[in-house]
Amino acid sequence: MTLVTYYSRTGHNRKAAQDIAGALGADIEEITDLRDRSGILGFIIAVIDTIRKKPAQIGEIKKNPAGYDTVIIGTPVWGRAEALAVRTYLLKYGNSIKKAAYFSVGGGDKNNRPVQAMEKLTGKKGIASVTFNDSDLKPANKGRYDSKLYGFIGQLKKSG
Repeated sequence: MTLVTYYSRTGHNRKAAQDIAGALGADIEEITDLRDRSGILGFIIAVIDTIRKKPAQIGEIKKNPAGYDTVIIGTPVWGRAEALAVRTYLLKYGNSIKKAAYFSVGGGDKNNRPVQAMEKLTGKKGIASVTFNDSDLKPANKGRYDSKLYGFIGQLKKSG
């Protein structure tokens, strides 16, 4: 059994998570940040909090990651790092994850720092990872998005 868990401030990670879960027939759960991070001010505060590694207060988690063979974790890229809600989730549940895979959505697709940070927080090398650029999710770039998405899905299926 596979769980896709993610945090999304703008909806980009939600779309990627839904597409991944749909392709795999996986369960899905959104990590919620109890602090309002909407708008430009919310984003600026989020980046500052990320740099300071200030913990987030997250909403109740309903799907225990320990009950899954594989957990796929998705994060936006904030200040070249993982979102605070994802960091808090992994600090709390990372040790209980058996196998992990990671994805991120951000301004540039060459930034794998969030993936490296998530691997460190879980103590598990990802069986697969993918980084989407924000522009990959635009309709004009559907081919590039699909190529990355299905490449990631293929990596996951190969690793069992």
